[in-house]
Amino acid sequence: MVIITEEAYKKALEIVELAPEEITFFGFVVEEGVDLIINEIFLPKHQVCQPAHTNLLAEGYDELIDVEAELREKHGSGFFRCHFHSHVNMGVTPSGVDDSTLSEFLEDIPYFLTIIMNKKGEHHLRVGFMGMISTETLHFYEKEKVRSNDFDFFKERIEEITDYSKESSNKNYPINYGYGQNWVQPSFIGIDDKYNPKARKAKKKTKE
Repeated sequence: MVIITEEAYKKALEIVELAPEEITFFGFVVEEGVDLIINEIFLPKHQVCQPAHTNLLAEGYDELIDVEAELREKHGSGFFRCHFHSHVNMGVTPSGVDDSTLSEFLEDIPYFLTIIMNKKGEHHLRVGFMGMISTETLHFYEKEKVRSNDFDFFKERIEEITDYSKESSNKNYPINYGYGQNWVQPSFIGIDDKYNPKARKAKKKTKE
């Protein structure tokens, strides 16, 4: 069973509410028996967000590594094994790029979670385990009208991310996936080659 704590769920909702475009953030997952508990949310600063895709930069993954170490010390165990991203005002059905991104993560680790959300409060959870991907139910506390402890922080950080994204050229990012009437399919583009599982394996083979 995948469970998200009340505070973590509030934070996820607030990030999606505040972000004007797609945005990426991560959930810290702790294993408790057969359950996976998402108990912390982290919003990396170093990412480029556009209306229909988001790209986490290498510096963003450096942030994840540092914060993960801090949270593991706090909780005794756990990993950033849950990737969230917003589809803004569109549906939460995964795109083809979302599928390939989850598959890439599963090449190096036994399990990984992805949650797509939108401003309507909808979400779509998928669990990747030992190479198999399935849609599951996310068990969470009901949304309350109370802000999380990090609401002001999220608001300020999202403004910084939005400003940075506008300044970025993004000329190397795909802008069209050919779905429907030639509209852009929402997707998580992925990670820089420095952290891309396939790129790491390719470099390893080259060295050999």
